[in-house]
Amino acid sequence: MAKPIIQLEHLTYQVNGRTILDDITFDIAEQEIFSVLGLSGTGKTTLLRLITGLIRPTSGSLRVFGQDITVMSEDEMNVLRDRMGLVFQYGALFDSLSVRENVGFRLYERTNTPEDEVRAIVADKLRQVGLPNTEELYPAELSGGMQKRVGIARVLVGDPDLLLYDEPTSGLDPVIAGAIDELITRLRDELGVTSVVVSHDVHSVLRMSDRIALLYQGKVQYLGTPQQFHDADDPVVRQFLTGSSDGPIHVV
Repeated sequence: MAKPIIQLEHLTYQVNGRTILDDITFDIAEQEIFSVLGLSGTGKTTLLRLITGLIRPTSGSLRVFGQDITVMSEDEMNVLRDRMGLVFQYGALFDSLSVRENVGFRLYERTNTPEDEVRAIVADKLRQVGLPNTEELYPAELSGGMQKRVGIARVLVGDPDLLLYDEPTSGLDPVIAGAIDELITRLRDELGVTSVVVSHDVHSVLRMSDRIALLYQGKVQYLGTPQQFHDADDPVVRQFLTGSSDGPIHVV
C-alpha cells in the first residue's frame, strides 16, 4: 500500500465548548483522491484548516508528510505549506487582476522570477487546466467553471505534492461539475499529487474518489470505497445518498 501522506489519530477539535470533530482517526495515502462528505457545519472545512495548520487540534495528533504539525512553529508550518495547494470554494480570485496576474500571484509577490519566465509558467499551468490563451481576461469575464480552473492553476504554480479542494463543484451545473471532477482525476494521474476533496456533492464524490469518509455529528460515520459507500446499509449513509428527509439525520 502507498505510504500515508496525512495521518489523523484520535483528533478532536473544539471551539467555545462545542465539539466540531470528535476522536477522528484515518490515513490518506500518497496519490489517493480522498473525499470528505458531510452536511453543512459537520467539520469538513475545519478539517482542511487543521491540515494546513491554520488552526490546531484540541487533542490528538495530525501528521502531514510524516511530520506532526500540532507541535510545529509557524515558520516550520510555512515550509510545509509550500508543499500544499488549497483550492478555495469560489476560486477566491482577485477581481482587479487579470488571469495572468492571479495565476502568477505567488511568483510576483514572493520571488524575483523574470517576467518572461512568469508568463511561461502561467501559460503552462493554464494549459494544464484546459484554459490556454486566457491570460489577459479578468474574473468577471469568466464562467464559474473557468474561475474554478484558474483557482486550480494558481495553486499549481507552487508544484504542490498535496492538493486540498474546498467544495470544488459548488455552484456548478452537472456538466461543468463533471469536467472539474475529470480535471481533479487527471491532475492526480499526471502530477502524482495526493488530493483531499471536501464536498457535499454525492454524485461528484462517487465519480472520482478512491475512498470516501462521511462525517456525521463530529465523527467518521463511514469510510470506504465509492462502491462500498453506495452499497452500505448504514441508515445515515442511505439517507445522505437518497437525500430523503426521513431518517436519522434530523432536518431543521
